[in-house]
Amino acid sequence: MWAAGDAVEGQAYFYYIGDEAFDVNGDELTFSKLAGIPWMTVTANGWLTGTPGAGDVGTDSASMHVEDPFGLFVDSTMSHEVITDAGNTAPTFSGGPFNLPDADEGVLYGDTIAGTASDAEDAITYAIISGPAWLIMAPDGSVSGVPGPSDVGPNVWTVAAMASNNGGATDTVNITVNGNGWTVLTDDDFEVDFGNWQSGGANAVLTGQNAIGTQNVKLNDGLGDASSIELTNSEDTTPYSQVRVDFTYIADGMDPGENFLLQYSPDGGTSWITLKSFVSGVDFNDMVREYESLIWDNTQITFTNDMKFRFENDANGGNDKTFIDNIVVYAAGVGDPYVAWENLHSLTGGDSGRASDPDGDGFDNEHEYFFGMDPNSNVNANQPTGSSVDDAGTLYPAVTYAYSNEGSVSYTIETSDDLATWTARNVSPLPAADELFIVAGPVDVGRVSTITLRYNTGYSGLPNSKIFFRIVASE
Repeated sequence: MWAAGDAVEGQAYFYYIGDEAFDVNGDELTFSKLAGIPWMTVTANGWLTGTPGAGDVGTDSASMHVEDPFGLFVDSTMSHEVITDAGNTAPTFSGGPFNLPDADEGVLYGDTIAGTASDAEDAITYAIISGPAWLIMAPDGSVSGVPGPSDVGPNVWTVAAMASNNGGATDTVNITVNGNGWTVLTDDDFEVDFGNWQSGGANAVLTGQNAIGTQNVKLNDGLGDASSIELTNSEDTTPYSQVRVDFTYIADGMDPGENFLLQYSPDGGTSWITLKSFVSGVDFNDMVREYESLIWDNTQITFTNDMKFRFENDANGGNDKTFIDNIVVYAAGVGDPYVAWENLHSLTGGDSGRASDPDGDGFDNEHEYFFGMDPNSNVNANQPTGSSVDDAGTLYPAVTYAYSNEGSVSYTIETSDDLATWTARNVSPLPAADELFIVAGPVDVGRVSTITLRYNTGYSGLPNSKIFFRIVASE
């Protein structure tokens, strides 16, 4: 039997028992109460909380349970006493909840809530009772930590101010974490399973050895694909101009010159291209943990809608091991929308390129891209077409055309009555002089919108009763 600190009748109680148990493998432990002391609650991270009443004064006991992520556990009995201390008041907070300044993803954060609580008799210590794990609070109320990608957005903590008699009060701390411009595609810590990754075979397994938390990936050498992990599903990187891969690793038994690889595939895993070879004695030393953050842009590698990444232990035998943990794949920037369009229509080799005409219809890829056509079909759907529109008994010339709605292409509508002199026209939702009036649309279908415009003058008011339309597209 072991004892927890005393509680005071009528005062909120806070006592940390997380230090009463440890795991030889460093695994995170979960605490709970099996029975006893009805007024007391045990948080999963090891805080005893609650407020004892007059009927709870005296000695009591509870059966406690602590368990690791693999289901191994130990039970024990905890004794506890509730005392009466009428002359001692509990701490109180003032001014909460506390909205601290914003934090930035990946940047060390620091602030404090010191002075937000008071106690007439005792010195105060502060602690986090619950909330995101990236923030650490010192007993003096100062907070620090580095938020990760999964912490972007509002973050909320329950914090306690505690006196020496374990009486205390709680309040709330709010911090908003701002993203750093990178979009998280995948984020895996391997605590439960492979997450977004899959094992290539027998030499790629999950293990607690050398893990930062519960588990990481162990790649043994010697079996090629079977010594690798790769993303299970492809990522579409065409909307972006940069990709980034963050991870940490530690090698065990790798001799100088032996290596492991980080590779990418532009075609969903059919072929692999090495992005970086990590060489023992050059990039790392045996049994020394390393942290990597690697960035490539779309001038260095091919961004596709079928991109994968892979880690492979490429050492030459002898039980050389690489342990990899906390892999995060990011993307940022704005990609080339034309490249995304080519990927959408599976244009490769000689069929790709703005000047190519894979369907042989006389319109090159750039023209078909600008006007929402299908480069693999010579039917020529979405070609601009002229028509006539009757508005209140007046017949007007009109034009219907398709355009890219992704914002990367600009369109100018021009008119002429002689095909020699062209005048740019504005587009208006209402009839107006020298402008084009929207008759129908725009109708959006995916990345293509269709719109119908009529001229502001009827046929009867036009030279020779006709007008020519021209649509100029540019990037």
